[in-house]
Amino acid sequence: MRILVLGASGQVGHALMKIGGERGHSMIGTFRSHEMPDLVQLDLLDFDATRGVIADSRPDWVIDCACWPWVDGNENDPAKAQQQNVDTVAVATTAASEAGASWCYLSTSYVFDGEQRTPYGESDPVSPVSVYGRTKAQAEEISRIHFGDEALIIRTIVVWGPDPQGKNFAHQLIGSALEKRKIRVPSDQLGNPTYGPDLAAAIVQLIERSAGGTWNIAGPEASLDRVAFARLLCERLGLDDEIIEPVTTDALGQVARRPLNGALATDKLADAGLSLRGNAEALEDWRNGEWEWPWQGL
Repeated sequence: MRILVLGASGQVGHALMKIGGERGHSMIGTFRSHEMPDLVQLDLLDFDATRGVIADSRPDWVIDCACWPWVDGNENDPAKAQQQNVDTVAVATTAASEAGASWCYLSTSYVFDGEQRTPYGESDPVSPVSVYGRTKAQAEEISRIHFGDEALIIRTIVVWGPDPQGKNFAHQLIGSALEKRKIRVPSDQLGNPTYGPDLAAAIVQLIERSAGGTWNIAGPEASLDRVAFARLLCERLGLDDEIIEPVTTDALGQVARRPLNGALATDKLADAGLSLRGNAEALEDWRNGEWEWPWQGL
């Protein structure tokens, strides 16, 4: 298959390009500002360029991993959030439909309010509490409007692992530990840390099955708080966990509200015979496998 990945310079897009290629697919990827070899430069806000790239790529599938993920930035500038996270999806879904391609959209557990005590299932009603969450929920709905039940919508949470831009939580934590800097970690945010390469592999396998609908793809350790995850990483890497400063989410003083329970139920994924590795096993894959490991000596 020919698969076009929008936002291929980010951590999930980067993993999709690698894994999709390894599974024999023809991968085309785009970047906006973080240039990487063999990727096509595309600003999704240039709507004519977006239409052109999608048409010229002749894709069987378009996977949209591109968004503005800075949650507090979205809250401070909702107009920009609407442009980056909603308007771009409206144009790209239209272009993908016109090109005869199938559509996959990467969403988030931030579409939920976090008040539920148990992990969220695919059929639970969305109720976002931030601008970012609202724009992602809107983009999901736009995907369904254009592609109906055939739209493949992926919800995930706390994606970590290889990241060409070094932005995810694991990168931040390890960097802080090596520099012996304290890092404030929310102790009251629950979720399933999700290893990026495993997320990408599951997405590719669903695409190979021509799957549609909404799917939760997240790690098996649901309802794990961020502090516990941080300590696991430090323990496995021999780093001093004294750098971890547990705090409540309220104490962080963030502009946007966060859903305190972002855990996702993955029963549907398991029923399809798919699963992700646990955090300890995934860390060993990142450290000793074929992925970029930027810290020598660990």
